[in-house]
Amino acid sequence: PHHANEYHHPSTTMNVLTASFRRGFVGGVGYLPKPQITRKIKLFAATRALILLVSCPAAVPFYCPQIFVGHKKQEYSSGIKHANAAADENIPASQPFNEKNSEGSYNEWIEKSQSKRAEAHNERLGLDADATRLTLTAEPPAFESDTIFKKTVEDYATQLTTAASPDVDRITSMTSEAGMFMPCMVGQLEGQFLKMFAQMAKAKTVLDIGTFTGYSALCFAEGMPSDGSVVTIENDEEIATVAKKCFDASVHASKIDLRVGNAPAILEDIASSGRKFDIVFIDADKDNYATYYKLAMDGGLLADDGCILADNSLCALVYEEGDIRRQRLHEFNMMVANDDRVEQTVLTVREGITVIRKKL
Repeated sequence: PHHANEYHHPSTTMNVLTASFRRGFVGGVGYLPKPQITRKIKLFAATRALILLVSCPAAVPFYCPQIFVGHKKQEYSSGIKHANAAADENIPASQPFNEKNSEGSYNEWIEKSQSKRAEAHNERLGLDADATRLTLTAEPPAFESDTIFKKTVEDYATQLTTAASPDVDRITSMTSEAGMFMPCMVGQLEGQFLKMFAQMAKAKTVLDIGTFTGYSALCFAEGMPSDGSVVTIENDEEIATVAKKCFDASVHASKIDLRVGNAPAILEDIASSGRKFDIVFIDADKDNYATYYKLAMDGGLLADDGCILADNSLCALVYEEGDIRRQRLHEFNMMVANDDRVEQTVLTVREGITVIRKKL
């Protein structure tokens, strides 16, 4: 297969020769180290190399060593070449030549193998003037599925995502043992996203609206420094009891402040104290998202350079038609999109995460 640091240009004679050598003499191995082509190599040297390749391959290392110099070290001793012409260790030596793995620049590969996919991206890029696009209205558009997941994609992405810590895994098992509704947890893929988001934002304060059994709160805590603080709010006392046990058993217990009760009332109390947060994560009752957003933006809870993360924003599509929460989520999405004070992006991670921040 091609390697990222290989250099091929159709106008360079030496590259053509390298390709000929690779196909004619390596015998299906399909690998030759990157040529170190310099400006001093002239057509004369290239012509000589061609003659040698055809008539006496064994002489090439002595008369045209440039062809063989690369990132796999070649050894020469007493005029005899000692080199391992090993195949790429990920591909069997017996693999037949595949045209898709042949020489060519990255641009040539794009034109040959990827152009057929271009049409599917035209609408995304705003290039398809004839495409029928959604007209957003006061009601959410019809959607045929009850999920935006694609099973293989979700499984593939999750397996390639850093595994949850033992503390976070404990939350999963304790939630299951308590017989609580497992899908209310953000899960490994989104949990790792939240942890890394906190790390990249260098957040020291997080407001987690909607604790459930603590998965998101603990992921945030893991992504924060030792003096970081997560205030997390849960309305259900039974669920909060499970969350408290999970927090107390973790090494990050000191970072987490669990509040139990009516979220809007608790948020108003926090706002009145003047406390601000680097991240406000909204993942509570869906019909109150607009309320939480206004408390963050207008109530002063969000720091000037902070971000709001609204979870499940694409449930405005997947919830059943006629469900009031579907309508409320759509109204929330439209409110954010029309708020001139902010800029936002809607990520198709899990059931949608809208990232919102004040315009600079």
